[in-house]
Amino acid sequence: MKIRVVLPNPDYLLKPEMFASITVANKTDEQSLCVPSASLVFDNSQYYVLTYKDQADIKITPVQVTSKYGDNSFITGDIHQGDKVVSSNTVLIYQALNG
Repeated sequence: MKIRVVLPNPDYLLKPEMFASITVANKTDEQSLCVPSASLVFDNSQYYVLTYKDQADIKITPVQVTSKYGDNSFITGDIHQGDKVVSSNTVLIYQALNG
């Protein structure tokens, strides 16, 4: 996997394009699901995602955002791995379901 890592390099031992073995530690020991940030709706001080099973079964699910990275957000809540989330026209669909 190619990633960018920013490290202090006071003695210039590290050179651009060097290869390295990196270990990432999850100090919180908490698992989260990653969703596109476009799939989140913020309303009444709460984040929501829209879970999709079929056109007649779209649910508004409250979630907690644990962190964000770029265009992705890590969430916890009543959502499970493999659930489909709506990430296009999310606010319009949310308003239609809430209206």
